[in-house]
Amino acid sequence: TVTWSVTSSEGKEKTGKVTYTKVDPNASITVYVKADKAPTIYAWVPGTPAKELTGAWHGRTMDGPEEIGGVNYWYKTFDGVESFNVILNNGNDKQSSDITGITGDIYLEYDGGSNVKTLDAPVNT
Repeated sequence: TVTWSVTSSEGKEKTGKVTYTKVDPNASITVYVKADKAPTIYAWVPGTPAKELTGAWHGRTMDGPEEIGGVNYWYKTFDGVESFNVILNNGNDKQSSDITGITGDIYLEYDGGSNVKTLDAPVNT
């Protein structure tokens, strides 16, 4: 937080304060998705205008798969953001509902249509 104050030559005083939030540039959040084939992920930071993290709609095809705990997961890693939202879609006409307020690694299961559910993080043996 930066607080400032200034006084004019006439003695008039003006003060103000502004708060900045620093995002750890080394931090990253990964979205892992268990699905039969690579889903498309659309990610954004809410605001006016929203900040699109994966380009315009439909987004980007997820990377992978990566085997974790004996299960293949598609994944997408996001750097330099503290919180964001995603929609998973099949690249055509089927999409999940909004998955909002992602602030850390998340594991999801997506059926390629409209159904998505959050999973517990797997144990990687």
